[in-house]
Amino acid sequence: KGDCGTLITSVGQNFPNKIMGMHVAGGVSGRDYFGLAIPVFREDVEAALKCSEEVSVGNDVNFDAEGPELFSGPNLRSISTIPLNEQVHVTRKSKIEKSCISEFLGDEPKKHLPIMSPLDPRAEGVDPLVTMVNDSLSVEHVEVASDDVALVEESLREDLRRTLKWPIGKRRLTLKEALGGIPGVLASLKVKTSAGYPLCKLAKKKGKTDFFFFDGAGELHIEPFFEKLVEDYLLQLETQGIDERRFVAFLKDELISNSKLKEKRCRIIYCGDLISNVAYRVIFGHILAAFNNSYFETSSAIGLNQYSWDMQVIYDYLTTVGKNFVAGDFKNFDKRIHPQFQDAAYRVLMSLCDNEVTTDIAKKSFVIQQCFSSAQVLNVLIKFGTTHFSGCFFTTIVNNLINELYIRYCFSKLCPELIFSEHVRIKVLGDDHIYCFSDEAAERCRPWNIREQMEMLGQTYTSDRKNEELKNEFRAFGDITFLGAHPIEINGQFTGALKKETLEETLHWTRNRNLTIFQEAKTAIELASAWGEDYYYSYANKVNKALSSAMCNTVPVVGWKEMVKIVCSRTAASGLQHPYGFVAQGPPTNSLAKLNADKSVTATQIGVSDPSGLSRKAVNEEAMGLRYGTDSSVYRTKFAWRNDQSPESGAIASFDVPFGILGLGDPQNLQNMPFDRFAYWKGDVELNFQLNATPFQQGLAAAYFMPLASYESELANVTTNEFVFVQPDQNATYNLPIPFKYLRSVMNTIARDTESLGTVYFVPISSLKGITVDEVTVTVYSAFPNSDFSIPRPVELGFNCISLVGLTPCDVAIPGKACSIGIAPEQRGGLSRGIGILTSTAAPRS
Repeated sequence: KGDCGTLITSVGQNFPNKIMGMHVAGGVSGRDYFGLAIPVFREDVEAALKCSEEVSVGNDVNFDAEGPELFSGPNLRSISTIPLNEQVHVTRKSKIEKSCISEFLGDEPKKHLPIMSPLDPRAEGVDPLVTMVNDSLSVEHVEVASDDVALVEESLREDLRRTLKWPIGKRRLTLKEALGGIPGVLASLKVKTSAGYPLCKLAKKKGKTDFFFFDGAGELHIEPFFEKLVEDYLLQLETQGIDERRFVAFLKDELISNSKLKEKRCRIIYCGDLISNVAYRVIFGHILAAFNNSYFETSSAIGLNQYSWDMQVIYDYLTTVGKNFVAGDFKNFDKRIHPQFQDAAYRVLMSLCDNEVTTDIAKKSFVIQQCFSSAQVLNVLIKFGTTHFSGCFFTTIVNNLINELYIRYCFSKLCPELIFSEHVRIKVLGDDHIYCFSDEAAERCRPWNIREQMEMLGQTYTSDRKNEELKNEFRAFGDITFLGAHPIEINGQFTGALKKETLEETLHWTRNRNLTIFQEAKTAIELASAWGEDYYYSYANKVNKALSSAMCNTVPVVGWKEMVKIVCSRTAASGLQHPYGFVAQGPPTNSLAKLNADKSVTATQIGVSDPSGLSRKAVNEEAMGLRYGTDSSVYRTKFAWRNDQSPESGAIASFDVPFGILGLGDPQNLQNMPFDRFAYWKGDVELNFQLNATPFQQGLAAAYFMPLASYESELANVTTNEFVFVQPDQNATYNLPIPFKYLRSVMNTIARDTESLGTVYFVPISSLKGITVDEVTVTVYSAFPNSDFSIPRPVELGFNCISLVGLTPCDVAIPGKACSIGIAPEQRGGLSRGIGILTSTAAPRS
């Protein structure tokens, strides 16, 4: 859509760059896309020229040479034209439009539709894309003393090494984790957004679904050819360094303010290369996970929900040094990023990645690709002197680090004798921030002093309140704004209230032709509760009246006290007081005891042969370590899923993890063995559910994991846990991975009655239906990948050992009850001598 009227140009060997026709329509047939064009002949062009009137030009007209240079500025390094077959279509029409309830809300919207095309009457012929790129090219930077940058870089690096949490450790991610994410730690890649260049030229579907996608059951599917592309990229990146890539520029489809409308401005977003980003998630994904989960101990606000009691987390963190708050804003933060501080931020990030994870070649190549790649803008490739693309891999994290480096630099100039970590706390997300200073440092770190130091870095520091001058005074926490939220105290804790102007504006617009207008109205009403009871009911009545007038369903209004409690409780940590638990800190040891041996004598071996060569030929099998059993899938049990089991009847089967699983099936196997031989275990769990059904059976079930609990989840909340949907007609095997999340770093394998990661439930979502068969057999297999065991322990000798010395096995002895078999004295003596234990007296047969 939007390409009608585009000239079709030949890019093949015959008639290159010749106009062949004009595009008039398009269609889809199965997986193939087709375009329809009308050919343009020479006679058509000649006929059109004959119809034009001859225009006379006077001799007094001065003509100036006008070159093709649309882009220029001191920040421009080079520019080159790209061939037509590499150009990417840039959308020039906004998807935003007035909502169906806008006219009934009783007020006019304050925002305006974006200017995305020079053909927009409001643009007056000015191309907003060209304007914004030239704005970035006009930036010049001042040089800062390298020693000053090195000082704040070292300070930040050491603080991050001390405070960052590593929820998945310092390791590479698998390709599946890089694309599908890690539950509770790292989000998956978005499927609907562009794949970037060059894959966007190969895609036949929207977004990234040609390369990977999630099916209706939420399972990740990766195309084999794309997996090979990522593997080849990783190999080249880590051995040779990668070839130059490019970012594609698009106009951001968002509402604009009056000032941007007058200036004919529209923000630009840059799309990175999917292959590169997936490869970088494999290598650097653990760093993303660390910043996403370290908001309690670091300056980063990534992962926090500012519209909840997480605002209290921010307040508690900041006030550890004082209550002198500064909240400001940067003008054109991304465009004015200082190159020396950008380099410092990337050096800090690369220092957090251990050499065991990747090579130095890969790190250097990554930084070059992120900072100095070309940007594809319309039909040209532009190299910037310095820029920070919005589509970079570490976009937000680098913004955070640069923001912190700026204020560390200011502090080092204003208070050179003080230590930053002892007198300053900050919370940052991109260019948004809150600074807090101790009483000792406060007088020298007033807002105007900060603004003066920021000017030395080429930054324009302003007030966080739009259209207001920066005041030279500290403010109370409740008077500032952060990430679009006002801190408001509710029930003794700070929560964030969405700005009223945002609440009043948001329902005037829709991106999906009112498809989700009810859900958007419901969310807006809920967020309005933070502004108090009166505003909540007033806003809810206004919205419901507008919905009713537009013939839409109205939102049921919940009591204010209940609603505000629910909204405030939506914290990032989901109400957990200690989301990371406690880990013992002590010297690492690799053995059970340290023997103080003064002298060791080793016997001399003689006449020894080396049969290793023959043994390799005799046994064609690799050595098997302790993880051989835990990594393998072992049969545990099976159960029936029947037609008469409805969702209301609850779970069909449940399994305690991990020890309930280990108790199923034959316990004498290699998977159970290390759990019986060691006292402590840590690892992940995988359950495989194998269905034996027919293609004519229909239904839907879910296998889900309830962490640290032995009760079922409500049916509507099943998908909020780790889960997998099970469909009988596919007759497949379904895998449910369960990560290790426990209140301690290891589990005790002896206290199996009290130790548990949680419970797995198998519950029907939609009742099973079949014509001739009324049940499905579900077989369960278990595996324990990434298992680590520590501290060996003696095995408890069961009655099975009695059979080894010629005795008949008896029932398990229960305290206070008689054993069902007697052991003769002579047998007892033989058993004691043979095994080395003293067998307790068993009661005679009754």
